[in-house]
Amino acid sequence: MDGSAAAGREVLGAGPGAVSADDVTGTPAASFAARKRVADRVFRGAFAFNAALTIFWVYLLVTGAHSSIFPNYRPDLASLGRVASGVLFFYVLWGFIWYGIKALLLRRWVGVSREERRQAFSSRMHEPFEVAAFTARHSERRIRIADMIGRRGRFITLASAGFFYMYLTLVSEPTANFATLFLADNLFDAIATNWIFLAFFYANGHIAAAFYGPQS
Repeated sequence: MDGSAAAGREVLGAGPGAVSADDVTGTPAASFAARKRVADRVFRGAFAFNAALTIFWVYLLVTGAHSSIFPNYRPDLASLGRVASGVLFFYVLWGFIWYGIKALLLRRWVGVSREERRQAFSSRMHEPFEVAAFTARHSERRIRIADMIGRRGRFITLASAGFFYMYLTLVSEPTANFATLFLADNLFDAIATNWIFLAFFYANGHIAAAFYGPQS
């Protein structure tokens, strides 16, 4: 879901989901309005889905019913602590690290000004953002490389850490249900982090940039 939210913000800029200039006619204001309508629909869809999933999970908690999605999963202080620490490290601290790396690349290697970096890392929901304006002033190749480093650098390390943790768990405690070993925990974590991503969907500032900046 956090990927859907990120794609929604990217509708107004570069990346997957971006609306081509050929798809929108008229003034820049009209182009921005058309793109924002798409991004708003993405936000509403993500919000509705996560709300429904949350209500379903709360229903299971209250009634004690069982489900293949959340099998007997009841959060405790330890599980809440794991989710909170995971969000703090992987999304805030790790996000700031790659936000900083990407900002440094844009500044030192691409030559992007401070105001341009502010625009690049800001939400696309409040003002028009045209990638063509950046590529007209700076090397498109270098912009793409800096973007790739920010995106891939953030997520490939997170994925590698997850696989390594699963490997250590399976080595110490072999199990036949390894494919669904962390399903309940991951879904609970996803619900919590989805609400955070949705909360920052329209936001600007450094915290929002830590969540969306490396992949913006």
